[in-house]
Amino acid sequence: RRRASLARTLGQVELAARAIALVDARGVRALPLKGAVLAETVYDVESDRPMSDVDVLALERFADAAAALREAGFAEVARGDHALALRDPRGAGILELHRSVVSAPGLFPLDGPGAWERRLPGRGQLRHLPSPEDLLLQLALHAAFQHGLVLSLVQWLDFRRVLERERPDPAALLEIAAAARAEAPLAAALRVAEAVV
Repeated sequence: RRRASLARTLGQVELAARAIALVDARGVRALPLKGAVLAETVYDVESDRPMSDVDVLALERFADAAAALREAGFAEVARGDHALALRDPRGAGILELHRSVVSAPGLFPLDGPGAWERRLPGRGQLRHLPSPEDLLLQLALHAAFQHGLVLSLVQWLDFRRVLERERPDPAALLEIAAAARAEAPLAAALRVAEAVV
């Protein structure tokens, strides 16, 4: 089971990397989100961070990014105001191409150029990673706004792992949160994470 889980997770990380490469070939900047980043950075073994789907954030020109994936054989299975769910033609699962981290894209404005400037080099299959501060804010928005603070235990553990292993800079985190008008979701998610893990 562990080998099968590891193979599945590595395939999902590869899916994120492949999707980003396809989008990049169209001249669109994109970064991996959530699970794929966490699996490759803060967990000892990638399969310790299971994912139901794979998330990629288009930092610009969302329509062009979506077109690049469709032309590569990705098939649309669902659509929301913040993301497009696409089935991988190679069978690695579902890819969610995001235009924003959470629903209601205008509510927490994304600083795409800033996120790109703050990115870090990848450590495995992923060429680039969001900064620890961007990653933690993305997790907080996902937890507090998208899911009303109802997450699995491993999703709460993500917060602890990022804080312990990536050491986000508190001043930079607060500055990014203020620019996104996301101080309240950040505070709520961190308080619950503190209590749970």
